[in-house]
Amino acid sequence: MSDTKVLSPDQQIELNRLQLIVKTVMSRWSLDTPHSVIRVVNIDRSGVTRWAIAYDRQKTHRQNNTAMSTYSGLSLEYHSSSGILYLLHISIADSFRGKGFGAELYRLVVDIAKQLKCREVRQTPSGWAAVTREPRVDYLTRRGWVADNNEVVLRLVEEPASSVLVPPVIGTTD
Repeated sequence: MSDTKVLSPDQQIELNRLQLIVKTVMSRWSLDTPHSVIRVVNIDRSGVTRWAIAYDRQKTHRQNNTAMSTYSGLSLEYHSSSGILYLLHISIADSFRGKGFGAELYRLVVDIAKQLKCREVRQTPSGWAAVTREPRVDYLTRRGWVADNNEVVLRLVEEPASSVLVPPVIGTTD
């Protein structure tokens, strides 16, 4: 028996759209290769439409007659109903660290979010930035992300200032 979920026609259209957006944006990454893999899976739970998105750039090479594999990539979770893109994991192979590829990857994640018309990108940062050796949360807040409890948030769409109604002033004329 297969665990493959049958998608509705609308979900299939959305799946194809997500794959195309990720493929198009990630093809601009300096480390993208023809062997890069993009996976998009619908993970609806309790009526909330969510998509798991993974981009893997894996390269195998030989070193001292041993096959070595280097991995760089990211994992995202897209909540279409709330317009939030969660950056779950970002990884740059050791041999590529400190050369700007991570910063470039963050910019591409933001591009993906904009293409999806997300209102924000969220991440629970851990670890540190390779070049500056600073905690990742500091690295991101210096670049415009805002600390929000255990997460950092990059708002792409401004929230309305207030939903409070201001009563009209009675008895004045212009």
